[in-house]
Amino acid sequence: MSGKKKALFMGTTDVPVERSAGEITSKLVEAGATRVAAIYSDRKMAGIEFHFEQDRLEFPFQIPAKVSAIFDKLWSARSHLHKGPADRAILTAQAERIAWRQLYRWVEAQVALIETGMVSNIQVFTPYMLVAGGRTVFELVMEQRFKELPAPEIPQ
Repeated sequence: MSGKKKALFMGTTDVPVERSAGEITSKLVEAGATRVAAIYSDRKMAGIEFHFEQDRLEFPFQIPAKVSAIFDKLWSARSHLHKGPADRAILTAQAERIAWRQLYRWVEAQVALIETGMVSNIQVFTPYMLVAGGRTVFELVMEQRFKELPAPEIPQ
C-alpha cells in the first residue's frame, strides 16, 4: 500500500450548491417525488425533504448534506499549513460544494436503480424516511439498537 492519500470524491468540484440542489430535485421528481423542498439552517441549505406516494399514502423523507464532515476532512488535510479565518471561509465554501455534489451523485445512482426496476423509490430511500419525532428510520433503528428486528435465521 502506498503512502499516497486517496483523493476526496468530488473534491475539486466547482459546481455551485444551488445547481447541485436543483439537479437533486430534478432526479427526485424523475423518481416519483410529489414534493421536494430545501431545508435551511443558519441561512445555508442543509438538506432536502421530499415525499413519495404509494397506495394513496404519502411518505416523507429527509436527506441532510453533512457539510461539517467534509469540512473536517479538508481542514485536517491542511494540518501543515497556516489556518486562518480566510482559510476557514474558503474551505467551508468548498465543503458545501463537495457535500452537495456528492449527494447529487448518490441520488443520481439511486434513481438509476429505480429506473431499471432493481429497487423501488421507497425501498432505496427508506433509511431517510421520516418517522415520529422528525427522526429518520435509520436514526430510530440505531437508537433502538435493532431491537424490533427479528434475528436472522441461520441455516443448519
